[in-house]
Amino acid sequence: MSVIIHYDKSSANASTEIKKKFESNDESSKIAGMKLAICLALNGDPLPGILMQIIRFVLTTKNHTLQKLLLVYFEIIEKTDEQGKLRPELILVCNQLRNFLNHPNEYVRGSTLRFLTKIRELELLEPLVPSVRECLAHRHSYVRRNAVLAIYSIYKVHTDRLLPDAPDLIFDFLHSEADASCKRNALVFLINCAPDKAAAYLSEALETVGSLPDLMQFTIVELIRKLVRQNPALRSKYVRAVYSLLKAGSSAVRFEAAHTLVLMSSAPSAVKAAASTYIELLVTVSDNNVKLIVLDRLTDLKKRHQKTMSDLLLDVLRALSAPSIDIRRKTLALAMELVTPKNIPEVIQVLKKEIGRTQEKGPEKQEEYRQMLIQSIHSCALRFPDVAQQVVHVLMDFLGDSTVGSAVDVIMFVREVVESFPDLRKSIVAKLIDILDSIRSSKVFRAALWILSEYSEDPAEVRAALRALKECMGEAPFVEAEEESEDEAPTDEPVGPVAATAQRKAKSGPKLNPDGTYASQSALMAEYSAAKAKETEVPNLRALLLAGDFFLGSVVAATLVKLTLVFASQCENADELNHCRAESILYMVSILRLGRSSTPPHPIDRDSAERIGHCARALMAGDDQAALVIWRSATKSAFKFMLAEQQRQTNELAAEEAAAAAARGGGAPAGGGGGGG
Repeated sequence: MSVIIHYDKSSANASTEIKKKFESNDESSKIAGMKLAICLALNGDPLPGILMQIIRFVLTTKNHTLQKLLLVYFEIIEKTDEQGKLRPELILVCNQLRNFLNHPNEYVRGSTLRFLTKIRELELLEPLVPSVRECLAHRHSYVRRNAVLAIYSIYKVHTDRLLPDAPDLIFDFLHSEADASCKRNALVFLINCAPDKAAAYLSEALETVGSLPDLMQFTIVELIRKLVRQNPALRSKYVRAVYSLLKAGSSAVRFEAAHTLVLMSSAPSAVKAAASTYIELLVTVSDNNVKLIVLDRLTDLKKRHQKTMSDLLLDVLRALSAPSIDIRRKTLALAMELVTPKNIPEVIQVLKKEIGRTQEKGPEKQEEYRQMLIQSIHSCALRFPDVAQQVVHVLMDFLGDSTVGSAVDVIMFVREVVESFPDLRKSIVAKLIDILDSIRSSKVFRAALWILSEYSEDPAEVRAALRALKECMGEAPFVEAEEESEDEAPTDEPVGPVAATAQRKAKSGPKLNPDGTYASQSALMAEYSAAKAKETEVPNLRALLLAGDFFLGSVVAATLVKLTLVFASQCENADELNHCRAESILYMVSILRLGRSSTPPHPIDRDSAERIGHCARALMAGDDQAALVIWRSATKSAFKFMLAEQQRQTNELAAEEAAAAAARGGGAPAGGGGGGG
C-alpha cells in the first residue's frame, strides 16, 4: 500500500529546519523533527545527510515516542544505494536495534520485533538473530508473540542463511508455550514453513482439540483442511476432530469446521451435521453480514445435496425471525428451492403464521415482507396444487391491503385457484362478495370483478354479486341531474378528449340566466353540500370512478353484462329480469355521463366509451343465449389456455432442474470414509 502525503516545504529549507530540531536538547523539538522527516520521506524527498543527523542526535534517545518514530523512519527509507548494497550508515543502526531488542520495556522489544518483520536486508538482520531467539523466552507474551512473527519473516526470506533450525526451535516452543496467541503464531509458522512438524503436533493434540483455546482451534481447522487437500487419505483420521469442533464455543470455529467437514466428506451424515451447524449460526448470530454469508453457504450446499437440505427446510425457515428484509428474502428464496411433497404442508403452515404476524405492528417493511410471503405461497401452489385450498381463504383477507403489490399477487393467485379447483369456486365467490367493498386497488378490482362475472353460477350467487357490485358503486347517477343538463349537450356523436376538455373549460365560468344575466348562487348552500359530501363515505369503487378510472368503468360494464345474462338464463320472473337489466343499463349510462361531465379530472377515453356502449347494446339486443356464449364462454376458454401454457412451462423448468440436479449428483465425488463420525 502506498501512502502519499502532500507537503509544500522545499527540501533545502526543510533539511536545515530538521537539523536544527535534532541538534536541540529539547525532546519535543526532536519529536517534531522526526515527524517532519517522516512526512518528507513518505513524499519521496531523499533528504541527504539527515540519516547521519538522526544517528548522531536521536538514535540513542531513551524517549519511547522517539524510539517508535525511529522505527517508522527506518522502515520507510531506502536502505540500499544505487548498486543495491546496504547503505553504510545503517550498519551503525544495528547496535541500537540490538539494544531495543534487549530493552527492559516489553513494548519497546515488541515494537522492534514487529519492525524486523518488515526488514529483508541480510546485513541488518544477521547481527540481530541471537537477540530475536532470546526474546522467545521473555516473560511477557507480547514479546514472545512478536518474536515468533519475526522468526517467521526472517526464515521465509533467508531460510538457509539465517535461522536454519527455526522449525525445530518453534516446534519446541509450541510444546512449552502456554499463551494461546503465541501458540497460534507458532502453529501458523509450522503450517507454512514445516507442514510435517505441524502434522506431528496435530497428531499429538488430536484427542484434546475440543478443549483448546479458540485461536488454536481456528488454526487447527485451517491445518486439517490443508493436510486433507494435499493427502485425501487423511480424511478418516481427522474427521472426528472436525466433528468435535462443530460444537466449539466460537462461532468462527464452528463456521470453518462446517466448511471443512463438507470438503472432507459428502456422506449424508456429514452434510447434515455441517448444514445443522450453519443453520444454528444463522439463527443465533446477530450480525446480519454473517447471516448472509451463512445463507450463501447453505445455498451452495443445496446445489450438491438437495435431498439432505430438504430435510432441514423447517430449520432454515427459523431464520425468518430476523428483522432484516434482505435475510428474509434470501431465506425464502432458498426455502422455495427445497420444498418437496413431503415437507410442503409444514412449510405452508409456517408461511401462514408469518403472514399473520405481518398484520401486527412491528418492524418496518412489513408490507414488503408480506408480499414476499404471498409470492412464496403462490409459487408453492403452482408446484403443489393441493396446498392451494389450504391458503386461498387466508390470503383473500389481504385483498384490501394498502400495499398494492400484495393485493395484486393475492388476486392473481385466487384467479388461478378458482379455475383449477371447481370445488372451491362457491366458497371463493362468496368470500369475494363479502370483501369486495374493502378492495382499494383498481387492478385488484378488475380481476375480482372478472372472477365474479365468470364463476357466479346459481341465481343466489348472481344476485349477491350484482348487489355487492352496486353497493360498491353507490346510487346512480354519479353526477347531479342539474349538472348533467348544464354540462352536456345532447349528441349522438362521441366526444373526444380535446373537445371534452374545451367544453369543461367553457363550463367552468359563471352560470348565466336565459335573459343573459348572471345566475345567483348561494355560498351557504354550496358549503352545506360540501359538508354533506364529506360526511358521506364514498365507496372505494365509486371513488375510483369519480377519480377518472374509466378503464375500470368498462370492466364494471362488462361484469354487469355477464351477470345479467347469467341471471336471464335462470330467472323465470320477467319483471325481476327487466328490472335487473334496466338497472345495469342505468349504471353503464351513468358511467358514460360521468365521463362527459366536469366532475372527473379528465374525460372518458374513446375506447372505454365504445366498450361501455357495446355492453349497453348487448343487454338491449334481447338475444341473451347467443350473447352469453360470446361474453362468457370465449373469455373463460382463453384463460384456461393461458393457465395450461403456464403449467407446461413450469413442468419444463422443473424437468430441466431435476436433470441438472441428477447430473450434479452423478458427478459429485464419493465421500471419504468416516462420514458417520
